[in-house]
Amino acid sequence: MGCNRCGIRRRRRQATLPSASPPLAVDRLGRASDAKVATALADVARKVELLSRPHPYLHGSRAIFGVMPDWNPAEIIGLRPWPLSLSLYRELVTDAIWAYQRDNYGYQNLRSFPLLVSFHGLPYIDVRVSFNSFIPAIYLTISPGVW
Repeated sequence: MGCNRCGIRRRRRQATLPSASPPLAVDRLGRASDAKVATALADVARKVELLSRPHPYLHGSRAIFGVMPDWNPAEIIGLRPWPLSLSLYRELVTDAIWAYQRDNYGYQNLRSFPLLVSFHGLPYIDVRVSFNSFIPAIYLTISPGVW
């Protein structure tokens, strides 16, 4: 027995809460197949490799992804958020608002760079983009390759 509305299930006199979101790749019954896991890991590896390439408008030769740098999605929405939580956090906080505010305070304008990156539903902050957003706009005349 349990409360299906709130997602609480009871097993042998022990209440368990549902996990925040399903694992990386599972079927409807909660089983992970090797093929789905391999495909998901290949997708994540491809995305990390693509985002880690040097960019002409960013200082730093590669990207670093963190769960709790100066922006903390892990604190706000958790390590494994529901898709709605992730999309709301991305839309309301990390898509343009963070870059807009830092640009208004005289730092580098990075509005076209995403701060939050999702690897199969797991939120990570691009630390390279975050660090670049602290560079004062007056220093933009220095070439990124000089650093």
